[in-house]
Amino acid sequence: MVATIGANIRRRRVELGQTQAQAAAAYGLSQRSLQRVELGQRELSVSELAAIANAQHKRLEWYTQPRGECKLRVRQRVANAT
Repeated sequence: MVATIGANIRRRRVELGQTQAQAAAAYGLSQRSLQRVELGQRELSVSELAAIANAQHKRLEWYTQPRGECKLRVRQRVANAT
């Protein structure tokens, strides 16, 4: 369940066009805490999830439903050939 909630938080954050830093500030979390939530490594309290749901304009139960893979653009680091 923790992984599903985290994935859905990330999915909605991406849909809203927010960076982790922007979203974490809006949710009252540190960026590291939000990163751990999105990776399914940190559980949220009900009040934390309610604050996120409010900020993301979603109902609480939306976060508990599996939604498939979240496809994100990933920046690749290119090593400079010298």
